[in-house]
Amino acid sequence: MTIMNKLLTPLLFLLILMGYGCTQNNGYIGPVFGSWSLTEISEDGVSLEMTGETVFSFQNEVVQIVRFDSEFSRLTRYGNFTVSDDVMTMTFMTELTPENQGYQFLMPAWLYFPTGKMPLVFEIKTLKGSKMVLSLDDGRKTYVYTFSRTW
Repeated sequence: MTIMNKLLTPLLFLLILMGYGCTQNNGYIGPVFGSWSLTEISEDGVSLEMTGETVFSFQNEVVQIVRFDSEFSRLTRYGNFTVSDDVMTMTFMTELTPENQGYQFLMPAWLYFPTGKMPLVFEIKTLKGSKMVLSLDDGRKTYVYTFSRTW
């Protein structure tokens, strides 16, 4: 066996293993799987000020939302999500209970999500390639969230 074959076989095996490691049930990872940077939030067509950078990471049924501010501190929230046709539903805990005293389970307040209304139901306006646009109507105002895929 040549040196080339000795190096190529483990490398090929490693690449195959890496491919299996990033899938979910039945091998389908879905169109939202991965990490998305929030690039804009608008309220009734008017852009809102965003503090820091916010990244959404979707895997299986869990969404991790992380905000990085100018001092490089990190604030993390977790929720659950589902996607069906052109609708994405997200659920977050809205208050602390004795069972989950960690703050990471609270709703991400900096994203203008309506409080006390769970689940949040977003209309998927765009989900193609590296762009995703979600719309949330809370009954009084419409919020549009624009994302760019990071991986």
